[in-house]
Amino acid sequence: MASKFKPHLAIKALDKYYEIIAKSCVENSGQVVYDGENANAIEAFTAQKLVSTLDDNLGIRVHSKVRSLIDYLEGHYRFRERHGAVAGLIDDLEFNIQSYKEVINNRIKADKNQYLDNVRDVVADLIDMLKEIIESYNYIVHDDFSIASDINERIRQTVRCKDELVKINEVYEQLTLDKLEGYVGTNLDLQTLLLKILSKEISRGLNELSGINDKLVERLNKLNRDKEIAHRNHLIDDFAQRYHDNPKYLPNLTGRVLPQELMIVEPFAIKGYASLDSIEPLYQDKLAQIALDTIKTGDKVEPKRKVTTEVTDARSATYKIETDPINTKLDYLFQAVLSPDFKQNLSAREIYKALNVEIPLDDWLLLVMNRSSALKGEIRRFAIYKEKSEKMLPFDGNTEVIDIIFVKDNQFA
Repeated sequence: MASKFKPHLAIKALDKYYEIIAKSCVENSGQVVYDGENANAIEAFTAQKLVSTLDDNLGIRVHSKVRSLIDYLEGHYRFRERHGAVAGLIDDLEFNIQSYKEVINNRIKADKNQYLDNVRDVVADLIDMLKEIIESYNYIVHDDFSIASDINERIRQTVRCKDELVKINEVYEQLTLDKLEGYVGTNLDLQTLLLKILSKEISRGLNELSGINDKLVERLNKLNRDKEIAHRNHLIDDFAQRYHDNPKYLPNLTGRVLPQELMIVEPFAIKGYASLDSIEPLYQDKLAQIALDTIKTGDKVEPKRKVTTEVTDARSATYKIETDPINTKLDYLFQAVLSPDFKQNLSAREIYKALNVEIPLDDWLLLVMNRSSALKGEIRRFAIYKEKSEKMLPFDGNTEVIDIIFVKDNQFA
């Protein structure tokens, strides 16, 4: 085996100076900080190509392969996009399966076990990567993975993690049961690898990723609420400081659009109520006189007459029950979503136009969201729920849902 260094010396160096290289990977982002006492360790790492020097500013850094090993051993995870690597492994799996079938079907003079080992290696890599992704995201959702203190940056990082998780889920969902059965055919070796091992691990892993995604959504909602609260607190503190510095301060509202809550279309009806618990006798006499005058001049209220209820026998009558047309059209939409025979993607916005729903589009989308939340478990069996949103200007960070898409796929059939 050709090598640029001696493997046993590299392992010996890692074993001897493990604490130094582990601290560099976990605490110093892969940088080996020279402190005068680790000169021998740096010399051993450099000799075995375990570290490298990029430039004088960055100093000595641990090789990426070594750092990945240390992170795995220490249970330390860094967020990296993996959906591209997963897609590449799936392409490798298809290629190696096709090569293996060519050797068997065409009786090519080659060692078929070697081709089967190639398939087995890719299957193992897919399972290992899925487990690593699950462990890394479990670390993310159970730990405050960000060192950023700015709430906008934390929201950006959480959205990035959530988007990457959705991409990974979509890539693994390409390996549907029908697709794997097509790869297997009648080959017993492939049946064991793909249907009994890979399919089982993917189903279990996607279920865990679904739970992790729900936790990321909860975290994102909490961060958005915290951002709104922090914004309101900032406004309150700012106004308090301005009034403290200048008690005569008045905000200049000329040319500004006031919120709907502050727009008064008619004068307030200001009313006052006397305190009947006053201890001043003079006030009590005056209040008593006002009460007497009010009773004398007030309108007399006639007592309500007793109304008798007439009971009629309507057992043979026929009643026509009118159904709500909005709920009926909503039922039509979800009948199509939950139907295994309907293969096309469904857009709540297009359904709104096609059925001529007689309510505003925002109300229709809200009804679809509420019904989807109630039928969340059933919808997952037949479609993927996705929300299409856009930013609402001029308020940065606010988004508005403009459509809801139910993605139908062959795997739900």
